[in-house]
Amino acid sequence: MVGSADELHIDRLREYFAKRGENVSRFMNAAGIPTEVRCVEGELDQAIKDQMAENNADLLIMGAQGHGFLKRLFIGSTTLREVVTSSHSILILRP
Repeated sequence: MVGSADELHIDRLREYFAKRGENVSRFMNAAGIPTEVRCVEGELDQAIKDQMAENNADLLIMGAQGHGFLKRLFIGSTTLREVVTSSHSILILRP
């Protein structure tokens, strides 16, 4: 039963991220920016690195988290890690 619950949980996560990706893609496409949505599994840092290499991408666009004034001075841990360790250019957007 635990295996089934885990699979159900993963399926819901895949569905959630697919819908979020489609919404972002629709928004970007409407602005004339072609996009492709991919949902990959694995360690985040390695998945980003692999996708950047596979697509021969020059720019990674990431969002910055933060809801209050003080929190807006900071970026999320994943974004910060990419800024510090990556060899490609990064554009950080705030919602």
